[in-house]
Amino acid sequence: MDNNDFFELLKSNDILKKSIKLTKELAEKNNSMPFYNEHFIPCANICYNIACLKNTDRIDAILIGIFHDVGKFLLTGKFDNHEIIGAKFTENFLRKNRYEEQKIQSIKQAIENHRNNANYVFDELSKQIINADIISYIIHKKYFYEYLLEFCTEEEASQTVYKKILESYERMDEDGKKLAFNMMIEKM
Repeated sequence: MDNNDFFELLKSNDILKKSIKLTKELAEKNNSMPFYNEHFIPCANICYNIACLKNTDRIDAILIGIFHDVGKFLLTGKFDNHEIIGAKFTENFLRKNRYEEQKIQSIKQAIENHRNNANYVFDELSKQIINADIISYIIHKKYFYEYLLEFCTEEEASQTVYKKILESYERMDEDGKKLAFNMMIEKM
């Protein structure tokens, strides 16, 4: 699990380069570069690490990490269905770039499932993004706390983050919990 390999893939793989460029542009248009930097890229990196451990397709895993929350940039209302909007957007982008159809459908399905519980019966890619999304949230909780401070008091922000971490941890499967623990140990 080498971060250099991850970043080298981002620079050398055509579909990843296009994906990074597109999601970064969307983040910039939405004044969401901190969210992009603190969640999108780390989540893609965690997906890559999980794919290395599980011996699954690393490019597909990175794509899911890059696009799983892209629907948040595309929402035009208060109804939060970003996983559906993001999955359709990603499907269209990948199809336009002639990505393999079977892989497109797997990636789309994983993005649609990323807000669920990894203990449910899901395919491996769905479990990977569920776990990666949660791990990214836990590891980068400072960003989420600071974001919440724009809308509520320090006490409310602390309680919200604490509750979210506990709820999120319960959504992880055993593999995700082990990986989260190992990543937190590495950060010490």
